[in-house]
Amino acid sequence: MGQKERIVDLWEETQVNITAFAIVAGGAGILAGLLYCLFRPKRLLLLQRLRPGAWTGREVFLAFLLLLLVPILVRDLVLESSGFFSVVCPRPSLILKEIWASPLMVLVFVAALFWLLYIASGTRPAHFGLTPARWAPNGILGYLAFLLATPLILGVYVAILWFIRQLDLPYSEHAFQQVRNEILRPIDWVLFYFRATIVAAVMEELLFRGVLLGWLRRASLVGHVVIGALILLLGLEAFAISMIDLDEKPAEPNIGPFVFAIILVGVYAGAFYRVWGPVLKNGVRAFLHPLTPSPAQRRGEPLMKRRLVFRERVRLWQTHNAWLAILGSAALFGMFHRGDWPSQIPLVLLGLVLGWLAYRTQSLVGAIVLHCLFNAVACTVLLLDTLYSP
Repeated sequence: MGQKERIVDLWEETQVNITAFAIVAGGAGILAGLLYCLFRPKRLLLLQRLRPGAWTGREVFLAFLLLLLVPILVRDLVLESSGFFSVVCPRPSLILKEIWASPLMVLVFVAALFWLLYIASGTRPAHFGLTPARWAPNGILGYLAFLLATPLILGVYVAILWFIRQLDLPYSEHAFQQVRNEILRPIDWVLFYFRATIVAAVMEELLFRGVLLGWLRRASLVGHVVIGALILLLGLEAFAISMIDLDEKPAEPNIGPFVFAIILVGVYAGAFYRVWGPVLKNGVRAFLHPLTPSPAQRRGEPLMKRRLVFRERVRLWQTHNAWLAILGSAALFGMFHRGDWPSQIPLVLLGLVLGWLAYRTQSLVGAIVLHCLFNAVACTVLLLDTLYSP
């Protein structure tokens, strides 16, 4: 494909993305306006606070294991063995099985996750942000974040894709594009939208912004090292998969995801050193007044002043540590979508916005709304492309 054809093709894709964004933003804007008129919240953002958490890295590991095992168990052991797919699907491919299994999948995952966290640590859904408190203001915040962040994220994706195509570097077809030939009936489209928006948003936000983010801001050095290692492993896995010959296409080695994973880990390690370095080196003395390093000088200060300085420096460190947790969860979230290069790059940006929203509101409602609407744009792009393509 020549340079002119690449530019024309990318411009057409951009136009479809803009149209899909306008459709989703317009429809969701009506609902957000109704919520505002009905509840009329005085303030969308309250003062910052942190929810307590008691779950450990063991529960985080088991939660990720649930995310991997529940789809397989529901699809293969429950629905496949019962003959469900042969009844509802005329030609049950793996993609259609995933779509039709999604309603039961999300119910089983949510129930298993709640049970696991409660049995292991006494954690209730409200402890990691799944609460109906202030659901209307948080939902409106999710919509506003969608309006502001989505054009920027899509713009970054288009710019990166243009750069990759200009250099003839390998890239992957988006996962949604792989299902367009499988979805033929209206009911399939309805379930596809449900799978990509509601199911994906609820399961991923519960895991990444609920369980992982809530634990990562309390994690030790070992926990952060494990997250960095997982990011590298996911990048290496994507590179290894690109070197395998598949039935549909030959091997096309793509080192891009692994290089991006290395960059992410480098940024994450630098941020960790900036936040935790003084604490690991000096202990509690890192929070004392910098102008009074010696005990003799500290005794000359008023006690109230020393307490105020100590509390303020601890509060500031907790804020920086929370941003470190947001960065780690966003990086792992982006690399978790390892088959869609270069989608990982804008997805890390999306993860940062989702993490800030969940941290700032201490609720998952806004993050779920934003995630749902963002995925709805991708679904609408696929629908428009299917309807109007020759």
